[in-house]
Amino acid sequence: MRIKCDIEMKVDSINKDYRRIFMSLIKNAINNFDPLLCNLLYGDENIKRKVNKPFTFSVYFPALQKIEGEEIYFNNKVNLFFSTNEDRILVAFYNGLKKLTKIPLDGDNFIDMKLIYCFLLPKINIKSNKATFKTMSPILVNTQKSINNKFYLYPDDIEFYDEFKRIILNQNSIFGIPFNTEQIKIDIKNYKTLPLKHFGQMMSAWLGEFEMEAPQEVLQLIYDTGIGVRRSQGFGMLEFIKSNNYD
Repeated sequence: MRIKCDIEMKVDSINKDYRRIFMSLIKNAINNFDPLLCNLLYGDENIKRKVNKPFTFSVYFPALQKIEGEEIYFNNKVNLFFSTNEDRILVAFYNGLKKLTKIPLDGDNFIDMKLIYCFLLPKINIKSNKATFKTMSPILVNTQKSINNKFYLYPDDIEFYDEFKRIILNQNSIFGIPFNTEQIKIDIKNYKTLPLKHFGQMMSAWLGEFEMEAPQEVLQLIYDTGIGVRRSQGFGMLEFIKSNNYD
């Protein structure tokens, strides 16, 4: 389940490290409508919760003017795509967003915003064990071999496919879908690398199109909640291209 939101942000430009802004928007929208759900997903001021959140999002600037230095000039217009497999999260985000007029930042800083339009996108139910996807937001694949888990891989790295499958296996295990990595086949048709900054840290992300063979439940989960790591931070959202059978 996913929705598309057209938003007007009352600033002239935004920093290239912008995903944290929309993470704050999503958290505050959910908290506006369902504080208990927000607590389950994020914790509170005393205890922060690090849970695998079942949603992902993507940000698009439809009137992009230029990127200069660390700033993106975007003529105030933003398309925010939000996807989840849980009705409660979608309802909370949608209804909470309608009440939101400011996006809280660090300290007492905030960005004024206005929701122009928000609508539910057609639901896609994948009923095949093979599907082709295209990235809507960059994918991050990390490796457990690095110090503090800070190293990210590109598809031409030797360890990439093993680590990518490990992440997918872990994601599905958390959400109660049992399977093994031998059931996954990934064929990346094309990709481009995208070094980017997130929370001040440089990360090696990638964009592209790939075909994936896996149990139907696995394909549906990654479509609904994203793929790779940091999915709820604006990474790994996918556009469905085709499969043998879907609704």
